[in-house]
Amino acid sequence: MAGVWLAEPRVRMRRYVSGLVAGLERKNGWTLAEHVGEGSPDGMQRLLRWGD
Repeated sequence: MAGVWLAEPRVRMRRYVSGLVAGLERKNGWTLAEHVGEGSPDGMQRLLRWGD
């Protein structure tokens, strides 16, 4: 069951990094979330806040 909980942060981190290396004019929570198809930056912010 632990693998289920670990999958989301890994996928989100992969999306976050793809947004960072993308040719976006601005790179903030909103633009990165929109780039990966998310409706709000909440998931990206949660990843950064709890990703230690």
